[in-house]
Amino acid sequence: MKRYGLYPEMRAQGDWCICGSESGEPKEWLFLGRLAEYGRRYNVRFDATREKVMAIVGKRGQGKSYTLGSVVEGLCTSDSESAIAATSKQRGVLLFDTLNIFQWMNVSVFSTGPQSAEMRNQAAVLQSWGLPPVALDVDVWIPAGYRYRLSSPTFKDLYLNVPDFSLDDWSSLLDLDIVRDIKGQYFTEVFQKVVDLGWTDMEGSFHRPKRNYTISNLVECIQNDEDNELSVYRADTRRAVLQQLRAYERHPIFSGSGTSLRQLIAPGRASVVLLNSLPEDLRGVLVSVIVKRLLQERAEASETVKDLLINPDLDEDQIKEKEELVARSVPKAWVVIDEAQNIVPAGKRTSATTSLVRFVKEGRNFGLSFVVTTQQPRALDPNVLSQVETFVVHKLVSQSDIDYILDNLKSPLPTEIKDDNISISIRELIRDIGVGQAVVSDTNTSRCFVMEVRPRVSAHGGFEA
Repeated sequence: MKRYGLYPEMRAQGDWCICGSESGEPKEWLFLGRLAEYGRRYNVRFDATREKVMAIVGKRGQGKSYTLGSVVEGLCTSDSESAIAATSKQRGVLLFDTLNIFQWMNVSVFSTGPQSAEMRNQAAVLQSWGLPPVALDVDVWIPAGYRYRLSSPTFKDLYLNVPDFSLDDWSSLLDLDIVRDIKGQYFTEVFQKVVDLGWTDMEGSFHRPKRNYTISNLVECIQNDEDNELSVYRADTRRAVLQQLRAYERHPIFSGSGTSLRQLIAPGRASVVLLNSLPEDLRGVLVSVIVKRLLQERAEASETVKDLLINPDLDEDQIKEKEELVARSVPKAWVVIDEAQNIVPAGKRTSATTSLVRFVKEGRNFGLSFVVTTQQPRALDPNVLSQVETFVVHKLVSQSDIDYILDNLKSPLPTEIKDDNISISIRELIRDIGVGQAVVSDTNTSRCFVMEVRPRVSAHGGFEA
């Protein structure tokens, strides 16, 4: 693979170049790859001690998802120290897989039994780097009702918790404009009656508001609200909303009590959520609901930990109660979205936009990290990219995308770049790098550098078949 001359030379610590570290040798690190520059081929460690926001970008087929897989592997190794990472195993990983290509992360490239030519190829690449097999802790989740007939029986069913749905979530799922659309206005009234105000049925019985509501509660209000007799809303408007709700009332994803965050996110494990088969509206709402809940629970846990550390006036009972809450809380976590422009695009508000932008801006305060990939940096909401601390830039060819990335890079550019002793610009470098190579820029790194990404230890599903 081609190497480039970038100057001044990168400073190394022993056998490693450190990326993303605020102070010296990191306590927790991920093995990202090795320098693809003239001189010694130092391996690259990424500091994972503290919370991060990372973006992996590049045109189709250049290795974005592969790189993302390498990052996630380091976060879910079975052992706290291995050839690819050293972590405390106190953080979980939640990967939203929009293309369903990470469902084989629990398959080692060195798996026993007959292997296809593709898997032999992946194993050979790993062996060429001298890396041993590394065990990973991975769970694969599939939204209930979207399991293929031949889906693996080891996949876990994911259920949504209806009370987590806000009015905005329902308006997105039902495709209602709650301000301009008459159906949206009517649903808003029903939702507020069921959740916030309470309502009276046709027999005069008052139904108290329910924060822990069900779809059946919404249906019942539409059918039996005493205000129906004098309502400004026509019967066909009420009937249209009722039919939409009944369809979701029967949907498997809303059956049961919902999958808890503690089930979905466990310390030291990666949970891959397969989203490819979901309709676009449900996909966005699913991400929004889970991310909102995670941010809320982590904020409460973080505040409680701080109170335990700071407040001198807590008595023994209060301390015990707060310690129990922390013990029950969802762990610190990495939230990862592949091809995120499909979930939180630029110039278009989706059901997930508000939740994800808030998550990216506030999450690090509560122990939450964020990683995204995209083929088109300009197609991703700029409020997300503005928070990125680490860019991993695979080959790009669009001038507008290259310019956009260069405007947002976090570390100084090299003073000189050479390709076979010919001076080139950073734009030419980004256009020229090969598959599996990337330009890396990080807030706490002395300059941008070129890296060859570490081979995966688990099966990569991002090839054509």
